[in-house]
Amino acid sequence: MEIIHALRDMGLPTSTYEGSTGDLKDWNEAQVLNRIDSFMESLGLSRLED
Repeated sequence: MEIIHALRDMGLPTSTYEGSTGDLKDWNEAQVLNRIDSFMESLGLSRLED
């Protein structure tokens, strides 16, 4: 977590993901994509069309 604080102190936007990468039952693709979209929108960016 120290790196996150250091990046934020430098004014760089950050986002974190906390979850198990070893247990697919904990993976929720829709939730992860939603969080990424929200983070990108907070930076004034929008998703490219598929």
